[in-house]
Amino acid sequence: MALQSSGAISMDDMRTEFGISGAISMGDLYRGGSEVPSSVDTTVTVSEVANILTGYGYSGVRYNHGNTATSSSPNSGFDYGYWRGGVAHASGPSYTDYYSNYTFFYNSSYNSTSATPPDTVFDLTFSHTATYYYQTYSFELTNGTFHVGTSSDDDSLVDDVLGSSGSGASAVTRNGSFSATAGSPVRVSVKMPYVNIGSPRYSNIYNSVAINTGSSGSGSRALSVNSSVPTSGTITFSNLYGAIGS
Repeated sequence: MALQSSGAISMDDMRTEFGISGAISMGDLYRGGSEVPSSVDTTVTVSEVANILTGYGYSGVRYNHGNTATSSSPNSGFDYGYWRGGVAHASGPSYTDYYSNYTFFYNSSYNSTSATPPDTVFDLTFSHTATYYYQTYSFELTNGTFHVGTSSDDDSLVDDVLGSSGSGASAVTRNGSFSATAGSPVRVSVKMPYVNIGSPRYSNIYNSVAINTGSSGSGSRALSVNSSVPTSGTITFSNLYGAIGS
C-alpha cells in the first residue's frame, strides 16, 4: 500500500507502512535512510499461462522451468521457461540474472513437424505502478508478434514484431515500453518467429522477452520511489503523502 495522499497521517500509519516499531523521529524518515526507501525492486505475479514453448531448437531439448520455484530437471546448460523477479528456481543451472535483474523474463526455442508456433500468453500483475521497458531478442525470418494489453484486448499497449534479418542467423533486438498499474493484470502474448527447415519442420533457435524498469534492456528491476521525501533538512507530513515502504 502507500500512505494517503491528503489529510492527517498518524504515527501508526507510518509504523505500518514502513515497518517501524516504537517511537518515530522525523529524522528516521529521510528518503534513502533506514526506514523510507529511495528505490524498491519490482516483481510480478502470474495468473494465467498458455503454451509455454521449449521445443528442441538446434541444441537439444530445453526444459520449461515455469515459475521456477518448482523447476523441472534441466538439460545440461539450458534453463528455459519464465522467471519472476526475485523468485529463484529450486534446481538447475543458476541463471540468477533472469530473476535478479528482470521483473519478468521468458526465453524459449521451438521445433515441430506439424504446426507453426502458437501464441504464448501470460497474464501478469505488476507489484508497482510504473513505466516498464521490454527488450526482445529473436532469430528466424518469418516474423512473429509481441503484444501487451488488457486481458480482453491484447495489443492495446504494445503491438510489435519479432524476427530476424538476413539469412535468419542474425538476431534482432527490439526495445519499447508500456505503463502498468499495480494490481491490474496485463496480458503479454508472444508469437515466436520461425523457419521451415523442410519436410516440414518449423523451428526457432532462440527467442527471449525481458521486462524491467531499466530502459533499453539495462537489466534492472529497481524503481525509484518517494521522490517528494527529502534526504535532509526539514520534513513535513505533506512530504510523506503517497510514500511507500516497499
